Amino acid sequence: MRLSKPRITIGLPVYNGEAFLGTALESLLAQRYSDFQIVVSDNASTDCTEEISREYVKHDSRVRYDRLDENVGAIGNFNHVFRFCDSQYFKWAACDDAYESTYLERCIAEMDRNESVVWCHSQSGKIDEHGRVLQIEDPRAEGWSHTSHAGLPRANSQSKSRYRRFRGVLLGTVWCADSYGVIRSEALRKTKLFPACFGSERVLIGALSLQGQYAEIPETLFYQRIHSQAAGSICSAADQAAYAVGKKPKRCIPTRPLLLKGHLDVIRNTQMSFGDRMLCRFAIVQYLCQVRKWKRVITETITGRGVGQLRNRTKTLLNDSRVR
Repeated sequence: MRLSKPRITIGLPVYNGEAFLGTALESLLAQRYSDFQIVVSDNASTDCTEEISREYVKHDSRVRYDRLDENVGAIGNFNHVFRFCDSQYFKWAACDDAYESTYLERCIAEMDRNESVVWCHSQSGKIDEHGRVLQIEDPRAEGWSHTSHAGLPRANSQSKSRYRRFRGVLLGTVWCADSYGVIRSEALRKTKLFPACFGSERVLIGALSLQGQYAEIPETLFYQRIHSQAAGSICSAADQAAYAVGKKPKRCIPTRPLLLKGHLDVIRNTQMSFGDRMLCRFAIVQYLCQVRKWKRVITETITGRGVGQLRNRTKTLLNDSRVR
């Protein structure tokens, strides 16, 4: 049992994650920065997730395990695990991702150095189910084998202007891997966390951008695993909704209006001047006026295809300078 509070809490929400959970925990426990606790929040798994987690609890006092009585959906579980945070910093960790051993050390050092930084993440790469780093030519990478291919870091992340930082999130974020960054717990408590819809990472990142700056470590220290059971592999809007809330809704509301509402709620709920609020609303107008995206959005809505299901990403992103 720990005698003092750790500086960072790592929340690891999981549902039926037996395939990669052990590897993810090993990657986190191997961090050179060791003043942390890991809270595994089990969303009523039906596989060996509980047994794997309890083995790690036995052998490392930094690991805690909590099991929900019923599946509350991925979003509910992500929000639930933050309740266990009593530390200065917090980060979410997926049950299938991997980190270099210096990840926490570098991120926390940057945040200790600069109090205006609200959250910090490193450059990100992608790995396959065997842990092999994907290259941009690999179709599984969908044109984004590294954050540099997605036009990141986003524009104005270090700006002192709330509007510019928020606009940078709305218009410049195309791969939300940095929602797995290290975040100041105090800033996170001022948000509503993730709204209950698929793809709501950008909404939370937007809320954080209104509170302070974002820093990126210019090295690849984080790897997102691509495999058939990953959330990013869910194709239909109905299945994405079921993943987010734990059950298929009787009536599937298109995701993008829910995300738009989330952004508007963030602007309304954040304490800021009238001028800043109006500028952020103008950023929403700019976001809606991205005419080149309308065809895809309309197609998604009509066909029931989920968000984030881009085709020919390599061709689109590498040849279209407008996303940068």
